[in-house]
Amino acid sequence: MSARNYFIIVALIIAPFALWAGIFGFDETTKYLLKFHHSWLDTIFSRITLWGEWPMVVVTLLFSVLMFRWKSWPFFLAFAAEGLITQGLKLWFNLPRPSVKFPELMRHIDGVKLVQWKAFPSGHTAAAFFGTGIIIYILDKLETPKSLSISIVFLAFLVGYSRIYLGQHSVEDVLFGAFLGSLLSFVFLFYFDRSNAAKLA
Repeated sequence: MSARNYFIIVALIIAPFALWAGIFGFDETTKYLLKFHHSWLDTIFSRITLWGEWPMVVVTLLFSVLMFRWKSWPFFLAFAAEGLITQGLKLWFNLPRPSVKFPELMRHIDGVKLVQWKAFPSGHTAAAFFGTGIIIYILDKLETPKSLSISIVFLAFLVGYSRIYLGQHSVEDVLFGAFLGSLLSFVFLFYFDRSNAAKLA
């Protein structure tokens, strides 16, 4: 799977769901999704959500170093910029999380501490989709099996859903997080490719 196909897939999945949630209401959609839960899913999603933290960053940067060696420094700056932009938006909007908006739907899940504010956008989701774009870009250059790329993309979507399932974010937080992470990844890879092409010319 190429990076271009990845961004197309993300757009084709996010856009219809955003439209559907917009029609039926973002809060109503979030409350509907929060009603689906099970003890074994609690365990699974509390683990999957961690992929949107340091594991994603470490794996992505490790891939970039192995692929580009000393030329990988822009990837470190890109991740720093993505984090600053996401955190800046969180501070700017400072919107409530589901624990504030829907306290009656919150459940206790071992190891999960519910946060109350700085909901928009979802930082875990943004990081997952940002890193996935870069990993797909590198995997494409390494000509790895498409099944590996598809698995990484699927994992990014699971991270997004896990943020809703665990009561940490509403639908709009996750949708914009996925959009933001994908957009920043697209912009970075566009200029990274353009810069390398210019150096080889």
